[in-house]
Amino acid sequence: VEKKNHYCEKCNKYFLSARNLENHIFSHHNVGESSTSIQQPAEAFVEQSTEEPAPQLEPSKIKRTAEDVAKEDDLIRQFISLNCSKCDFVGETFNKLSYHALKAHNMNTHAVICCDRRFGKRQRLYEHCLRHLNPDHFKCELCGKTYADSSGLQIHKWWIHTPVSERPFKCDICGAAFVKDYLLKQHTNWHVNKERKKYYCELCNKAYSNSLQLRAHHQKKHGAVCDWVCDVCAKGFIHRALLEEHRLTHTEEGLASLKIQCEKCQRWLINKKSYLRHRRRCYDTSGPIKCDICGKESANEAALAGHKNFHHSNRPMFRCTFCGKECKTQLRLKEHEATHTGVVLYQCPYCPRTSNSSSNMYTHKK
Repeated sequence: VEKKNHYCEKCNKYFLSARNLENHIFSHHNVGESSTSIQQPAEAFVEQSTEEPAPQLEPSKIKRTAEDVAKEDDLIRQFISLNCSKCDFVGETFNKLSYHALKAHNMNTHAVICCDRRFGKRQRLYEHCLRHLNPDHFKCELCGKTYADSSGLQIHKWWIHTPVSERPFKCDICGAAFVKDYLLKQHTNWHVNKERKKYYCELCNKAYSNSLQLRAHHQKKHGAVCDWVCDVCAKGFIHRALLEEHRLTHTEEGLASLKIQCEKCQRWLINKKSYLRHRRRCYDTSGPIKCDICGKESANEAALAGHKNFHHSNRPMFRCTFCGKECKTQLRLKEHEATHTGVVLYQCPYCPRTSNSSSNMYTHKK
């Protein structure tokens, strides 16, 4: 049974995922005095400057009237039939359908399906319908990235567009900073779970912190079936959100929107995953840690893991078709074969200098 690691500080309940925790907080703790008060993403954001601090990215509370709620129900009915999955009942509103499911079938939650997605919360369903009217409804006005709902957009603004100086909750282990304390708690749980890796692959015995990581490993390494497949390159993904982010890599505008700049060294990383890996490897000063195989010292655990994976793992080599030399990565093979073909791989954007080595070009541009 998967452990519930996401904790609500207001009522001491635990949840399996961050999304479930967000749904709970939205439903039970962000409604003010009236049940018709909801959270909306902040509307006004300005470009960051060194002279004037950015405004707080706190969501504003908007009281809705009965007329507002009725209009939302009308929008939901435009796109979705509120049919009971157990009988022939059709709900006039999502809340009436949920009430029917509870009383008639003893179901605490009742999900409706739209666009191959299940919605068990009215607010999520309403925000999904807003995207039917305008796919860019939850679009970040600062970078143009689009999200499926208001909470995803809000988290993005907190993580990407809020300066580190305005993130008061800092991790004692790795120094990562957060806008909200519950985000720090989730992050701290990640460190704890990392030490308690208990999900093992039955094919290769590799350990993971949670079932989601294990499932991703199965699909990437052992050819398990993927639920979502890119229509451009046929790469598979376990979540629709990962597929949508991947699709951005097929356009220049999309690639640019994914880039994140390190606030310490000003280096640009291609996406959030690369940014986090860069921070773990370059700014964690918990080391040095010595390799138990060759004795080489690494700055931290992440750097040591990268060293072992590159130098001591038994992964397959990539052989040059021209001279037979073996390289440890496809990138090194590509750069090596360029010395045979004469193909220019890297061009400096500031001068005529060219190179067949990404590391040499990076050093040159610095």
